[in-house]
Amino acid sequence: MRIISKTIGFLTLFVLIIGLITNLFFPFSLIVLLAFAVIVSGVYYFKPLIKRSDQTQIRQLIWLIFGIMLIIQIAILLFTPATVYHDPFRVYFQAEQLALHQHNWGDISYFWRYPNNASFAILLSWTFKFTNFLGISTNAATAGMALIFYDGLIASLLYMARKLGQSPARRLGLVAFFALAPLSYTYAIQVFYTDTPSLVFLAWIGYILIRWPHYQNKQRLIIGPLLVLIVLLGQLTKPNLIVMAIAVVLWLGYIFLHNRAAFKKRALVPATLVLLGFALSMPIKSAILQSADYTRNPKYELPATSWIYMSLNPKHAGIYVSSDVQTVLALPDKNARSKFLAKAIPERIGHYNPFTLFAHFIAKLGVLTSSQTLPQAYTGGHTASPVWYQRNQLLLQDIARIAQQVLWSVFYFFVALTFGRNLLNKKYEDRSVNQTTMLISLTILGYAAFHALVWETESRYGLILLPLIFLLYFVQPKQSNLANKYFKATSFKPLLGILIVVTLASCLLAPMLAHPIDVVVNAQRSQLSEQYGAAPFEVEAHRFITQEVNLGTKTSAATIQIPTDSKLTGTITNLHTYKQFALEYRQTSNGTFLTNKKAIPAGDYQITLANNTNQNQPIWLVSLVQYKLAPHSVKGNQVIPDQSSLIYTFYDQQQPLLW
Repeated sequence: MRIISKTIGFLTLFVLIIGLITNLFFPFSLIVLLAFAVIVSGVYYFKPLIKRSDQTQIRQLIWLIFGIMLIIQIAILLFTPATVYHDPFRVYFQAEQLALHQHNWGDISYFWRYPNNASFAILLSWTFKFTNFLGISTNAATAGMALIFYDGLIASLLYMARKLGQSPARRLGLVAFFALAPLSYTYAIQVFYTDTPSLVFLAWIGYILIRWPHYQNKQRLIIGPLLVLIVLLGQLTKPNLIVMAIAVVLWLGYIFLHNRAAFKKRALVPATLVLLGFALSMPIKSAILQSADYTRNPKYELPATSWIYMSLNPKHAGIYVSSDVQTVLALPDKNARSKFLAKAIPERIGHYNPFTLFAHFIAKLGVLTSSQTLPQAYTGGHTASPVWYQRNQLLLQDIARIAQQVLWSVFYFFVALTFGRNLLNKKYEDRSVNQTTMLISLTILGYAAFHALVWETESRYGLILLPLIFLLYFVQPKQSNLANKYFKATSFKPLLGILIVVTLASCLLAPMLAHPIDVVVNAQRSQLSEQYGAAPFEVEAHRFITQEVNLGTKTSAATIQIPTDSKLTGTITNLHTYKQFALEYRQTSNGTFLTNKKAIPAGDYQITLANNTNQNQPIWLVSLVQYKLAPHSVKGNQVIPDQSSLIYTFYDQQQPLLW
């Protein structure tokens, strides 16, 4: 059993080290390395000072930081609304329809292609029914739920840290981590999707399993059914939570062989409750789908093996590959696709030798544990933002990317250091690789293996590891003061001064070496997508439509997405000077657009699309019932759906932070 536990421990440590290397070195940035060194050194240097501080004041500081973070989050949601696209937007669209008792799943083929999201859309529609009754818009409802779940995750982890014996200093580090993370002000609060709820559910499942032996019988009568409910909601929200079920079964087997007394006392009942929750999710999910008249459609559905096929693409690191999806969808039905994939997957594996296949799996694991793309997940820019923000947007995005990398690197470093030291220390052998650590490690390895060896991967999927790694850190034995003694004995100030000087020099050199690149400064990119059969809006003969856009900075290019066969003509007009910029028809691999490549000064503008033909002309127009897509809606001299918007993007060329 010792060999098994050590092996599981070292595999977990390997995942943590890959996370550290990925975030610290990819993409390579000298500023990331320097900032990482400063923060790690600073933590060890200031940790004794924090420990000697008044503990009540530290606790007050924790909630002060949390409150400041919440205020900033609300301000961002109010003044820099993001345009949400891809999967979450389609879920919002369907949930709104269901909330209005319109059980039509055929407006787009998305939910036939990806049926797992159908149950989440139905659950979300129940919330929308309530918020509609209260007169709350879909924008406010989704933003509110994103805040509740994400900040609820932070509050939950703070509570768990306290209950698991973490000092106020560590809890201060936890809240500072989230308060400084760009994720807390971007994707996590701007997009409500399956990720944040699943993080909360998984954190509480793990915590209850850890704490189960400490609950009294009366507490277990309440917490037991609550555990079943949390598992049920988690599985309905995110089907890959099933990885936890496999981990629990393996954990049961380990404890049964390792300690029969502990098997009965601490593992059997809570594990049975977890498995009961997963078992109940299947009939309940079926009932939920039937309640909204959802039925599968094999004509559009992708076999599960299509994700395995896509993940093995040698030209990509296991990420989503649209060309692979289109290849599979070109076949007539699900049965034909399954037969194709049964031959294609072994052929893809045959392109690898053992070394290149292992390297591919490591690259996928690196993508899973990376973080620098998280702030931009499922958002295509801002529909509105302050002038100063638009003028410095690329700089702010680069700072956010660097901060995200640095914080995730520091996070993985401290957890890997603590866990690895306890794993190697014989003094802590029985405690570091114990039953609690085994459960968390098995779950971490389950998710890592699922995405690295089998499934498609992306950094957003790696978020599920976040609460697990925090729990792993919480249950580790306390560290020695060796590092603190070293930093006390070493002159820290000269080192810090050198690092700051080098960092500033790098920032000053960067503009000399970098070339300006395009950045999205204003956009509305939410859409149901042509690939899912979304129907275009028809502009009647000799009619026009308009939409106003406020630009806080100059722009170097603009695009308005149109159907390929559309013959609309367009202009962008300054509403104060009446200067016009003509739009040109342009077809690209990403779609067909009316574009402007000339510089447009800051100001208030109107996009005008005119149909000068004798026939109706199609245009991509997006509209939801209670969801405001842009500050200004489309107008025209014909009937137009309320709160509708064009799909447009304005770019500016700005200087990147190269280093």
